Amino acid sequence: MIVQTTRVNVQSRELTVQNTCLIVQTNRLTVQMTCLIVQSRELTVQNTRVTVQSRGLTVQTTRVTVQINKPTVQTMYVIIQIKTLSLKNGE
Repeated sequence: MIVQTTRVNVQSRELTVQNTCLIVQTNRLTVQMTCLIVQSRELTVQNTRVTVQSRGLTVQTTRVTVQINKPTVQTMYVIIQIKTLSLKNGE
């Protein structure tokens, strides 16, 4: 499955991040300006790198919003491999 978009929306418990450092200890969310690693299913990022390890979602873009098992991508390519979503800039 390949999608060409720029925005990914994923929402479960609604978490919004916009830069710098953010650490939430509910489901272990760690954000560092350009790198975001969430082990949950929900998160809204507006930066660069995002890595969700709950459903194997790996995105490398600017804006990302994940929605309970219903990811909506809008830009670039998105490759899903058995519960694994990969979004790469310009690819």
